[in-house]
This record gives sequence, structure tokens and C-alpha cells, in this order.
Amino acid sequence: MTEPDIIRCSYLPVYPDCPRRFAARVFKKYIEAWGFVLRKLTRNIAAAGGSATHKAVAHSLKEKVKTGELANLQEAEQAGLEYLANEVKYGIRWDEIAPNLNTAEQQVIRQHKSYRIYVAPKFQPTSIEERLFGLHHATGFLLSGQQDAVVATGDAEGRDLKTGKAVRANVGQYGGYVLLLKANGVPILRFIEDYVPRVRVSKSQPEPSEIHYGIEQSARIAAKILRRAKADLDAFKATGDPLSFMANPNSMLCSSRWCPAHSTSFCTE
Repeated sequence: MTEPDIIRCSYLPVYPDCPRRFAARVFKKYIEAWGFVLRKLTRNIAAAGGSATHKAVAHSLKEKVKTGELANLQEAEQAGLEYLANEVKYGIRWDEIAPNLNTAEQQVIRQHKSYRIYVAPKFQPTSIEERLFGLHHATGFLLSGQQDAVVATGDAEGRDLKTGKAVRANVGQYGGYVLLLKANGVPILRFIEDYVPRVRVSKSQPEPSEIHYGIEQSARIAAKILRRAKADLDAFKATGDPLSFMANPNSMLCSSRWCPAHSTSFCTE
């Protein structure tokens, strides 16, 4: 029996922006089977710093699941900084906001503290960074996701932390989480994104903002993306034609910095 293709919820927002970039990240084995060679991308510091902040936050919240209190601040920070150091060790692309490791470390510490002060007191989590899987029967894809926190007491909600220079539209990702939670029997009434801005260390750290997503609409959008991706994949598997996945040269991320397909034989647009 053929193993189902795994689709991570975090990749779902990529599809509406550029189906071909989505394919280059998610369907690499099929693309390479047709003889196309994709780029290897260097991890960027924005993503690495965001993941490091997640590690620190997760360390803080896992203790709160057990005791109702956040973990020791320094221990949580250390968890995030160790993750960041490991990411940098394998090569990183710095940017103007974080041009070196010391600056990136300061950002992780500030973002984590901001979350602890303004977000963590709002809820009592029951599950932190639990990896869930669920078969999407309409497409045969195995959906995978790991949202930051599930609150199963009171108003059942899911929460996810985002960092970055600007708020992004992540409705597809959160719709995927809603589908996963329902498939695993977890009641969900609302989904919230906690956005912690990533700014230069010369500026004060802004307070986080709370962004609410409608669960029914989000789930419908995620399901639609999965069905479109399945149709595109079936067409590509049958023909090997890159145009099976439309490209979006107008995307802000249409660049060799962000896309494994950019300027390859798989994407000449």
C-alpha cells in the first residue's frame, strides 16, 4: 500500500500565493522524479529566530500545563538560545534586522519575555506543541500540524505564536489545525494568533497583538487548498509539466532567496 503524501499545515498558506513554490517544497520527490533539479535554500535568520522563540515559549508553557505556573525565565530563554545556536551552526542567512548572532539572541529573549508578560497569563494550556496527524479523506493527503497551545478548558481554543516584521495571512494554516483537531476529537471553538513583532534591538519591543480566525471559514479554505493541490499534483504526475502548478511571478517571495524552484528548469517564469 502506498504511503500517503504528508502535507504540513504551515505550508498551506503558500499555495494561494504561488502553487509552484508550494509544490517545490511539498512535492519535491515527484518533481525530481521527472528530472528537475531544485535549489537548496539557506535558512534565514527570521525563520530561525522565530523557531527559537517558539522553543523558549514552549518551555515556559509546558511547565504551566503541569503546575499552572510558567517555567523559570532563564531556563526557558536558554532553551531558545540553544536552539538558535544549533540552527546557525549549519549556515544562516542574516538580514538587516538581525545581522549577527548576538542581535538575534537579543531578539529571541525580548520576544519570549513579551509573550510571557502579555500573552501567557491569558490562558491555561492543556497541550503544548503536540504533533497531530489526520487523513484528509477527500484527497488522501495525510495532514500534519503542531500548533503552539490548545486550551481545552472553558472556551476551547487553539493558539499559535507568530513572529516577524509584519502580520501575514495564515488562514490556511489555522484551517488545517482546525481540521486536525476535529479529526483527533479535540473540541475547538476559536483559533487565535498571537503575533509578536520582530524589530531592531535599537527599538523598544512592541506589545503582541491578538488576531482571531473564524474556524468554519478557515477549515473550508484549508480543505479547498488541499483539493486544488491534489488536482495539480495528479496533473503533474501524469504529464511532468511544470504548468500543472501555476507560478506567481508577482509574489513578494518570488526570489532565489525564498523559492527552491526559482530560476530552475522547473520554473522559468
